[in-house]
Amino acid sequence: MSKKHNNTEEPADNEDLIVIVADEVNDPGKFDKNRSKKNPPARTFGIGVSIVRDLNGFADITRSFKIKKGIRGEFKARKRTTFEKIILGWKVRRNGAKMYGFYVDKARDVPEGWNEQKGTDIQIGMLQEILDRMIPKTRSGNVRVVVDDQEIFTDKKTGRNIVEDMSASLSDKHNRKIRCTTAGKESDEFFGLVETNDLVTNAINDRMELGKPWASFVMGQKIIRLGNKDSIRRR
Repeated sequence: MSKKHNNTEEPADNEDLIVIVADEVNDPGKFDKNRSKKNPPARTFGIGVSIVRDLNGFADITRSFKIKKGIRGEFKARKRTTFEKIILGWKVRRNGAKMYGFYVDKARDVPEGWNEQKGTDIQIGMLQEILDRMIPKTRSGNVRVVVDDQEIFTDKKTGRNIVEDMSASLSDKHNRKIRCTTAGKESDEFFGLVETNDLVTNAINDRMELGKPWASFVMGQKIIRLGNKDSIRRR
């Protein structure tokens, strides 16, 4: 997680608030079939998404785990054992959140825009496509989108937060109040949601990259591969 952006929006009214949390795993670098490099790019690139109604309960899953284990700093699912991820995944499922895993298999047919765009545009374009699919599933007029904060979400020319700037276009397109923001520090309002969603994001890598599907199965995560019938071209 990188630097925190300034957000001058007034706090969202939490009445009937539904939060869509998103984060990515691996990178969109070209796949080397021979895997000859010392640290070759992964075969898959994915974005883990949670649709959350019980915000405090969802955030408390990893918050309580950190307290129990004496973990300081950010929770990282990739550092936990398979057994721990299964237990935490079950708690995520019991929370009532809906979990999704969108991914691209670089060794198979890839979405339109994958080969024509640079990595940053792929990441942003894929996020835009996923949000367009997820927002209708909320069935709410008050939606907050929270994305793990990264440098790619800062426009290098203007310094503006690209995720926050999605708010107006998404609100207009889906005809409801949608506020988008990033969270990357413990002081951020929705940081706890990002930490717990890391379990959802990591489950994509475990299942599709490493062949370890157990945490994904336990949490009830729906996996969706984006292929040549899909578009991730940045808008």
